[in-house]
Amino acid sequence: MFFVFDVESIPDTRLIGQVLERPEVPEDELLESASQELTKGGSTFFPPMFHQMVSWAGLWIEDNGKPVREDAWSGNDEKQGLQKLFDQMNTYKDFGLIHHNGRGFDLPLLTYRAMRHELQMPVRLGQHAIRYRYSRENIDLMDEFSNYGASSYPKLKYLGHLMNIPFKKTAEGSEVYALFKRGELEQIQTYCHEDVIATYLVWLSFKFTTGEIAKTSYINLKERALQKLKSLQELQDAGDAEVSGVTEVSEEAEEAEVSGETEVTGVTDEAGKAEMTGVTREAGEAGLSQQGVHSSDKGEL
Repeated sequence: MFFVFDVESIPDTRLIGQVLERPEVPEDELLESASQELTKGGSTFFPPMFHQMVSWAGLWIEDNGKPVREDAWSGNDEKQGLQKLFDQMNTYKDFGLIHHNGRGFDLPLLTYRAMRHELQMPVRLGQHAIRYRYSRENIDLMDEFSNYGASSYPKLKYLGHLMNIPFKKTAEGSEVYALFKRGELEQIQTYCHEDVIATYLVWLSFKFTTGEIAKTSYINLKERALQKLKSLQELQDAGDAEVSGVTEVSEEAEEAEVSGETEVTGVTDEAGKAEMTGVTREAGEAGLSQQGVHSSDKGEL
């Protein structure tokens, strides 16, 4: 049994502030400093240690590629999310892993975050069958296609273009932090889920190409996965349309409010003018009356 999985994360600004000894610095300024001091070449993507998990998705498949079940999580309580992921992995004793750059990022991230929260990871993740560099039970697609670094590492999105499959339609990894700050956790989870299906499709194609899966089985499994991928992307499109609609309504409301204020201002101005005119007239009449009184007074004197 294999677990195809992906993790989404954001910078752990609290940890970064501790490491740089600048806990009170504004977030934008802190991240700018971190990109210079914690990365090579001023990259805005930090090493795994300085990330915190905000979402994960996983798909259990049999050795022949047949999907069994899937699960996912997203949220603000990282400790809860980690525990749920570890419990999910413990479903099967001798499971294998399939991922894209999991050795370079996802697995180290899980180790660091488990240490951060004092959690125990599944024993299987520390066994030789998983830790061994050339393990056939811990499959990193970046290693598979680059021949363990002998060639260049392919991006998942580019593999999708190679296979004529539209990956990465819901979001990009660089957008996760912005989505998180806006509270769009469902969109992050959809993006993470899409990555898992994309990883599964690439693995499936690779296994068929190397002759390890029969053509009829490959076609059937691929079609099912493509339908799932399409449903995720349509779900995201619907979400984008809803957000766009809310934005348009908000803008219209603002315009109407401004227009209303203008009309009110106009009414106020007119009322003010009328009132001032009335006041002026009254004052004038009063003035004339007062002049008459004075004259009368004078006359009486």
